[in-house]
Amino acid sequence: MSQVSFVGLEPSDALRAHAEQKIAALARDPEMRSCRVVLESHGHAHAGHRYRAKFEIEVPRDTLVIGSRGDAYGDPYAAIDAGYDEAKRAVREHAARRKP
Repeated sequence: MSQVSFVGLEPSDALRAHAEQKIAALARDPEMRSCRVVLESHGHAHAGHRYRAKFEIEVPRDTLVIGSRGDAYGDPYAAIDAGYDEAKRAVREHAARRKP
């Protein structure tokens, strides 16, 4: 099961589709049970909107919460891509720790 949520910005079909594409790529890993992506927007008067993506991934015996390493991006697609890269790495590392 997967879910995409928006905080501080209007839901967008294009952003939802982009996040779901990344979730589908993560779902190829047999470790992943479910994934939720939260895309957050933070507005700043002098810097405009900044975006972060957080991936909450359920794996055997654990839930991984991965963000785009604290960085905020000016482009929501870049935030999703960065969060995905971190999530993919975290799922691989989790699987490696479980293997004897």
